[in-house]
Amino acid sequence: STRRYVIAFLASMAFQIPVFSQQIKFEKLELEVLDEKVKDIVNTNAQVEVLIEGLRWTEGPLWVESEKMLLFSEIPSNTVYKWTEAKGMELYLNPSGYTESAAAATREPGSNGLLLDTKGNLVLCQHGDRQMGRMNSSLKSPKPNYVTLVNSYDKSKLNSPNDAVYHSNGDLFFTDPPYGLPSQNDTDPAKELDFNGVFVFKKDAFDVASGLNFFKSFSLLHILWVIWLLDMLQQLIPV
Repeated sequence: STRRYVIAFLASMAFQIPVFSQQIKFEKLELEVLDEKVKDIVNTNAQVEVLIEGLRWTEGPLWVESEKMLLFSEIPSNTVYKWTEAKGMELYLNPSGYTESAAAATREPGSNGLLLDTKGNLVLCQHGDRQMGRMNSSLKSPKPNYVTLVNSYDKSKLNSPNDAVYHSNGDLFFTDPPYGLPSQNDTDPAKELDFNGVFVFKKDAFDVASGLNFFKSFSLLHILWVIWLLDMLQQLIPV
């Protein structure tokens, strides 16, 4: 079966120059099993393999089976990195989320969530550009050139797309919290929408949703709600 890689993200909100370590080590995985069904999809005897340390703030891990590579965003540095077993970590895309020439006003300008569309193209939640974008090049020859998929709702700019998933029918769902704005909250002067929603090219006022994924049956949308600096909650919402 396909090996599953896990990155241990040691994130810091400080902006010191990162010192990367790629010395692979293992840590024990401890699981509290609340439902025995989890054992159908998770090996409870697995170990966590720490691949990279010293990154500042990372999100959006995406395993690309066709290339045997792991892609992930480092948001403060506006970069997508790739990891392969053969070469370890390498630069993949820069810029990844903010492409203007002027200095970014936010401390989180880079891409966040990453996913593949039905044709195998890389799609990015782009904080700085405040849009869902598609990389306009192949996975084998990445270039920081992007096609805008959606960047506004009702003539107002999106906040900062954070995470996304494709439904089996091709619809693109994505969350749009304010975390990529300069002040990262609802009072930011750059914020044009008066809500934080989940979109499928239509408004879903689900407050500050951050992460989402479809269950295998596509009958439920699993939304990870984030209460900034306080706690994380999970809910199941029919769609």
